[in-house]
Amino acid sequence: MRRFIDFIVVVLVTFYTAVIYNSKSLVFLGYAEVFIVLLLFLYNCMVFYKLRIIIDAPLNITEYHKKIPIHIVIYNYSKLPTGKISIQLSESYVLKPKKKKTVFYSSVAGKRNGQAYAKAEIHASWQPQYVGKAVVRLKKVSCFDLLGVLALPLPKKSYQSSEKVTVLPEIFPVPVDAGVRSREFAMEQERYLLANAEENSAEQFQIREYRQGDRLRSIHWKLSAKEDELIVREYLPKAGCPVLLFLDLSRGDGKKGGIWQGMLGRKKNRKRKEAFLSILLSLSGSIVRNGCRHYVVWYDQRERDVVRFCMEKEEDIYGLLMEIDSLEETGSSVDIEEEYKRKYREQTAYVTKLMLNQKLQLFSDGELLCWYQDRELGQALASHTVLL
Repeated sequence: MRRFIDFIVVVLVTFYTAVIYNSKSLVFLGYAEVFIVLLLFLYNCMVFYKLRIIIDAPLNITEYHKKIPIHIVIYNYSKLPTGKISIQLSESYVLKPKKKKTVFYSSVAGKRNGQAYAKAEIHASWQPQYVGKAVVRLKKVSCFDLLGVLALPLPKKSYQSSEKVTVLPEIFPVPVDAGVRSREFAMEQERYLLANAEENSAEQFQIREYRQGDRLRSIHWKLSAKEDELIVREYLPKAGCPVLLFLDLSRGDGKKGGIWQGMLGRKKNRKRKEAFLSILLSLSGSIVRNGCRHYVVWYDQRERDVVRFCMEKEEDIYGLLMEIDSLEETGSSVDIEEEYKRKYREQTAYVTKLMLNQKLQLFSDGELLCWYQDRELGQALASHTVLL
């Protein structure tokens, strides 16, 4: 935009000077300047429709404050070289409404005879600033002419590309002591699962999007063809889990906005949410490492229903973080335990009930076990043993 304004000023000065000195040469120069820019504009129009841009993030899961590679490829299907190309990269987070933008610049040569296209690559490193779900997408792309005076925005169909990245919070070890009842309960459920394989049973299942590592025989082919994407059956065995971990996201203090929109401020609210996720994944991962299957249960504000996620192995913490959305607070009238019993009547057997609320308080069977602080969280988690 600045170069375009400078060009307009130069043309006006040229014509103004021609009028003052009554110079035909300067008039001709002014028209030549306008003609050259129009010619470059037409040249740019012939090029930018032939551009395609994609973005690729090889790592879909990363840890907090660790850099991951971002790969941007520009394809030019025209024989004409491009001018400067401006690529605006936008990153957004579920826990942080404000978006951050980064601009890259590049150019592409024209394709040669026998080539399908010419391409240019941008290799950059992206460092997430917040935890949870993050989306990195191409926000805006503009193609300048060879002099960089006029820029044409590329149509979105030429660069509609985004990558979803799951950013893990800090995960700490938590001492867990599984009692006799929990171990016996787990062994009974293991025997049940071995005797009732999913291929030979007519048990209920839920559907979800395909994730890397899913078995091909779990794909729901009819529904996948209808939705135009791979859909997977996720079987829900009738066997229960010895531990239920409830997430209480309700406003327990009765104040408007609760802890997420209270007097702590946006920055402290975000820190508290990050600490909540860190406690959840640390606790859930430690329970699984001790050989104890469990359900994580919460009320999804968007679905208006109770959701549960079965934790069977340590790698399931990635899936759990992907399932949890924005930790939106629920109304104080929502009783998560009653809603769970109503929905899963036949699967309410358990040994231990844990409850983690938005104040970072952990309850075990109704008794306060620990009140964590978002500072020195690792030390606080390591200093309290969770009995199951």
